[in-house]
Amino acid sequence: RFHADLRRVPRGRISEVTASVGLRGRERQRVGELSGGLRQRLALALALLSDPPLLVLDEPTANLDAGSRDDLVQLVRRLRDRGKTLLFSSHRPSEVLALAGRVLRLEDGRLVEDGRPGEVLLDGRRAQLWLRVAAQHHESAGHILKEAGWEPNEVGRHWVVTVPSHEKARPFEVLSAGGLPVVDFELEISETRPSTGGSDEGA
Repeated sequence: RFHADLRRVPRGRISEVTASVGLRGRERQRVGELSGGLRQRLALALALLSDPPLLVLDEPTANLDAGSRDDLVQLVRRLRDRGKTLLFSSHRPSEVLALAGRVLRLEDGRLVEDGRPGEVLLDGRRAQLWLRVAAQHHESAGHILKEAGWEPNEVGRHWVVTVPSHEKARPFEVLSAGGLPVVDFELEISETRPSTGGSDEGA
C-alpha cells in the first residue's frame, strides 16, 4: 500500500500484482520472514505496480537456490510473453538463453559482442593459449600481442591470451608475422566465457 500510494496507483492493483507473482495469501507476512526467492518476487511485484512497459533487472536470480531460480525465470518469461520488454544483466547462460532475444556482452565496461543468444553463447567457446617464444624475445612478444588487441597476462615464461575457439591459430600467426615463432604452448578450451576483469551478459 505504501508503494502504491507513492506511485499514485489504485490500491486495487495490489492484489492483482501479488497474485501475478505468486504472493497471494502472504500479504500480511513480514518481509524479514520471506525466503530469498519470495523477496525477489516481492521486488518484482513492486516494479510491476505501475504496469511499466519496460523492466530493468540486475541479476534477478542472484543468491537464489536452483528451485527458486527456475521459478523466477518462468515468472519473468511469462511477463515477457505478455508484452513486457526486459533489460537484464546475468552471468548465467541458461537464463539468458531462456529469456533473451538479443545479447550484449561486456568486458571491463566495454561492449565486445552483440548478437542473438545462440550466436553469442552457444558459439562462444573460448580458447586460452599459453604461448612461449625464445627468451630474448619474451618482452617483444607481449607488446605484439597487446598491439593486436589482446590483453596478454605474463605467467612465468609464457604469455596467456584468451580468444574465441575458432580463432585459436590467430596469436601464432601474429607472432610469426612479427618474426617471433612460438617454441612451446598449451591450450585450454572452456565452454563458458572466462572473466577478464568482469563481464556481464544481458539482453
